[in-house]
Amino acid sequence: MRRSCFMLFVPMVLVAQEVPVLPLAEAEATYLQALDEREGAGPVPLPAVAPPDQAALRWLSAAAEQDLPANPFPAGGAAWREAEGVRRLLRAAPHEWGKSLKTLPVTLGGSYLALWRWGQGKVREGRMGKALRILWEDRLLAEGGPGMVRSSALRHALCFALAEADLERFGRLKEWQEDAWSDFFTRFQNAFSLLGSPAPVVRLWSLPRMEPADVSLAELGGLQVRLEPDPGAALPDLPPGTAWIVPTRDGAQPEESSYLEGVSLEEARSLAARLEAAGRTAYLAPTRSVLEAYALMFFPARIVLDRQGRIKSIRMGDAALAVR
Repeated sequence: MRRSCFMLFVPMVLVAQEVPVLPLAEAEATYLQALDEREGAGPVPLPAVAPPDQAALRWLSAAAEQDLPANPFPAGGAAWREAEGVRRLLRAAPHEWGKSLKTLPVTLGGSYLALWRWGQGKVREGRMGKALRILWEDRLLAEGGPGMVRSSALRHALCFALAEADLERFGRLKEWQEDAWSDFFTRFQNAFSLLGSPAPVVRLWSLPRMEPADVSLAELGGLQVRLEPDPGAALPDLPPGTAWIVPTRDGAQPEESSYLEGVSLEEARSLAARLEAAGRTAYLAPTRSVLEAYALMFFPARIVLDRQGRIKSIRMGDAALAVR
C-alpha cells in the first residue's frame, strides 16, 4: 500500500521542543551566570518564566544593561513603586544617597543588581565615604538578593576591609556571612595575617627566561608588587620599583610541576617575547592555588612592602581600582 508523502512528514511537524519554564529565582541565577560568562557585549537571552514573573525578569535584564533601567511593572503596584524608588536613587544628588539607602525597600533581583552597578561605579570614582560604602554593601548583603550580587558585594566589602586593615569590619562580616561563604573568610583571614608580616614565599616563573623559583614577594625587585593578568597586547605601565606577577588565565598548572605546559606555556611564550623586546621582566603565576590561599584572586592587586620585606598593605579588586 502506497504511503502518503504527507504522512511521512507528520511526525516531524508534530514534534516540538518545549522550552522549560523556570522558577523566578532559578531563572535570575541562570541569566546572571550567562551574563558573567559572556564574551563581548552581545545580548543574553532571558530564560522562560511564568507570565507573572516576566516583568521581574525584564527588570533584572534592564538593571544589567541600562544605567537607568526602564520600569517594566504595571503602574501603581508594589513592584512598580520599588523600581521607581531605585530609579530615583540612581538619579539622586550625593547628599540624598544615605537616606535613600536606609529607607528604600529592596526585594527584587533587578533592584539589587541596579544598586550593585550604581554603587560600584560611585566607589570607584571616589564618591562614597567609608560609612556610606558600608551601608551600601550591607544592603546588598541582606538575605533575599541574588546569590551572584551578594557574593560580589561580599568580595567588595572584604577587599576594602583588607585594604583598610579594618579587622573590626572583617569580624562583623565573618559573624554575619561566614555560614554562607566560608571559603571567602578562610582566604581573607590568611590575607589579614600577612599584614605586618614577612612576605610569603611562592613558586613563580621568571620571564622572559621562563625559569621556576620559590621566591619571597620581597625579593622580586621592588617595594611594590602588582598582580595583574597579561592584557594580551603591549605591556602595563607600572610605577618604578614595581614587580609584575602575571596570573595565567586558567591557573591550572600543577603546583609541583617543574616545567610549563599547555596554555601556561603558550601564555609565557607570548608575554616573554614582548618583555624581551621592551627590556622588561615579570613573573608568571600559573598555579591559582598559590595565590588563592591568601585571597590574591581579585585583580588587579597591589602589595606594598616596607624596606624590611614586611607587607604594609594589600589592595585588590575594587579597592585597587577606587580613586583615593
